[in-house]
Amino acid sequence: MLVDLNYELYLVHLKSMGLTDLPSQEHQIIKGQLNQDLSRRIWMVLGEGAVFMFLLLIGMRKVRSAIASEMELARTQNNFLLSITHELKSPLAALKLQLQTLRQRKLEPEKQQHILERSQKESERLQLLVEDLLLTARMDSGKGKLNIEDLNISEIIRRLLQDHYSEQIDSSRISVAINSDCYGLCDRQALISIATNLIDNAIKYSGSESTIEVGIEMESDSVVLKVLDNGPGIPVKERSRIFDRFYRAGNEETRNAKGTGLGLYIVSRLVEEMKGNLSLDQGQPSGCHFKVTFPLGKA
Repeated sequence: MLVDLNYELYLVHLKSMGLTDLPSQEHQIIKGQLNQDLSRRIWMVLGEGAVFMFLLLIGMRKVRSAIASEMELARTQNNFLLSITHELKSPLAALKLQLQTLRQRKLEPEKQQHILERSQKESERLQLLVEDLLLTARMDSGKGKLNIEDLNISEIIRRLLQDHYSEQIDSSRISVAINSDCYGLCDRQALISIATNLIDNAIKYSGSESTIEVGIEMESDSVVLKVLDNGPGIPVKERSRIFDRFYRAGNEETRNAKGTGLGLYIVSRLVEEMKGNLSLDQGQPSGCHFKVTFPLGKA
């Protein structure tokens, strides 16, 4: 077919040039040149078509990837909006109910004190949520400057546990293994935020029957904060994303555990800012083992 096409083009070319009366030998030379030129043009067109098809496939793949990313972003944003709405609505509703109870009923002093304590816990929960949101905004804008000091990490974590987790310690839900006088270079408020987020995550996601261990120990050139649990653990496919901002595994509409998806993101960013290291290991046979290392202090 290609030969016939070459020959037809050859005759048209000869007629246009008035060369149909040339000797046969010259005909053969010109015909060969035309064949070579036509073949070269055909291969050029085929090459350009192949390149175009290759670029088209790449473009389609990039478009598909962009669409998938946008869908994932939309899902993450939807999860965050649902979770933050729930996190704000729940303590506000509880506070409103407790204040109405105090105003409308004459209660015994003990019951009043109990309601006031619950109201204080709900307000503290709201405050922590707002602080997490503000801290995230400051870090993302580059305005979150830390005050690195040589601190007694052992005493700070021990005081945190006594003030906020005494109930879980008394019920043996949390066990404590803190070595004394472990000094490290860190920011006090950042250290408290890291420990609080890791412990709260362990309480929320490890199950009511699990045991959580909080420990502080020294290594050769660092101080290690450990938060270990023996709960169900984190699925392998989720581990690479749990430190992403607003990311929470599963669907917010069917999830039981509270949260905004900011806790582990804040932990990872604060550890990075303080030149520390954050690691997650799978417990044996189950559970999550979070370890945070801080540079060793001089005290």
